[in-house]
Amino acid sequence: MIRNIVIGVLAIGVIGLSVFAYNSNKEKENFLTSVENNYQRAFHELTYHMDLLHDHIGTSLAMNSKDSLSPQFVEIWKVTSEAKGNVSQLPLDLVPVHDTEQFLHDVGNFTYETSIRDLDDEPLNKEEIQTLEDLYEQSAEVKDNLRKMQHVTLNDGLKWVEIDQLLADGSEEEHEIIDGFKEVDGHITKFSEQNNPLLQTAKNEDNKYGLLKEKKESEESIEKKVRHLFSIEEDQPLTVTKSEQDAPIQTYSFTSELDDLYMYVEMTENGGYPLSLLIDRDVNEATVSLYDGQIKAEKFLEDFDFETMDLYETQQFQNIGLYKFVHVQNDVRIFPDTVSVKVALDDGEIIGLQAYDYVRNHHNRNIEKPKLSKKEAEKEIHENIQIEEDNLAIVENDRGDEILAYEFIGTMNNETYRVFINAESGAEEKIEKLSNKEMNFDMMG
Repeated sequence: MIRNIVIGVLAIGVIGLSVFAYNSNKEKENFLTSVENNYQRAFHELTYHMDLLHDHIGTSLAMNSKDSLSPQFVEIWKVTSEAKGNVSQLPLDLVPVHDTEQFLHDVGNFTYETSIRDLDDEPLNKEEIQTLEDLYEQSAEVKDNLRKMQHVTLNDGLKWVEIDQLLADGSEEEHEIIDGFKEVDGHITKFSEQNNPLLQTAKNEDNKYGLLKEKKESEESIEKKVRHLFSIEEDQPLTVTKSEQDAPIQTYSFTSELDDLYMYVEMTENGGYPLSLLIDRDVNEATVSLYDGQIKAEKFLEDFDFETMDLYETQQFQNIGLYKFVHVQNDVRIFPDTVSVKVALDDGEIIGLQAYDYVRNHHNRNIEKPKLSKKEAEKEIHENIQIEEDNLAIVENDRGDEILAYEFIGTMNNETYRVFINAESGAEEKIEKLSNKEMNFDMMG
């Protein structure tokens, strides 16, 4: 009798373990499918946008009307922005896309700077036309290589998540997707920017400030920092990947995968600052308030030595709080230096961070006194906007130059707006429509 009971209990245990293993494997399979679908979507959209970019650049070369050329450059800039967004959604620590990113950056900078000037007073010169022809030829190479990669991936059923597995296993085995992007980047490298001073200048000016000039830290010291800040035990394995030598920013990427959690964090080699963080897990019903989540986010930034940050925007998506912070220097908000933090509102855990703008741009600025008073600047605001908050701020104008402005936050017709008025000229630099739950003065009241 006892023997039968024991056998029954063991059988139930085996069945329970089997069900648990099945559910765990099913969840992991669903997660990998979701990741693969996101990678595939980003890649196919990138291929489409490169086709479109090549066509738009070719059309601009055939245009003779200045009235048509400026809008065409705006369209090229928009497509470039879309393509850059696609690239950012690929596994950047796994595939060599740095030259592709730089190419898109060059196209965007050149066409945007050209689109905002008066082409009647300052038409394209021979050097700029040559630059456009170079970009057209370069885009053709990229387009054709991406199309070839797309054909191979579809015909052979290649998967992006296979690259993740190769990295996790420490394998040096080649993969056709990696080889394809190496070929794309290789073709771009042929068009050396040394032969195009317009593009070389833009590249030299990028990242001329920021925290990337700080002392390099070792892989061991950065890993120790990651383990301490994220409470990762020494016996829990971390996969470490060093960025390629030609990457715009030298980084160490750390990944860790448990049964129900995937973590990815990217740290700069110079200074050991976090660029991005992603913790992918199920977020349960919220038990932490949006305000308490803010306190968690602020403490997290303090632990990472982000200096004097001010919350300027917050949103809640289901059970996740998104908090956007801006650096403050001498009571002036520095909007080029921003950080975004995601907090899981079920337990207050930090599950996301985006700090690229802060790391790239942060430095001590020489801020002059505003020529206009706050009252003078207020006169430039729509008379029906009820102003709730105002600050001095540094923002980037349409040309990417930093300017001093007054930031006014106010309401009109039950909508909330943020308006930036140039503190020197009184010009309206930017206006943003915000949802009520984004406002700091509402949440803090």
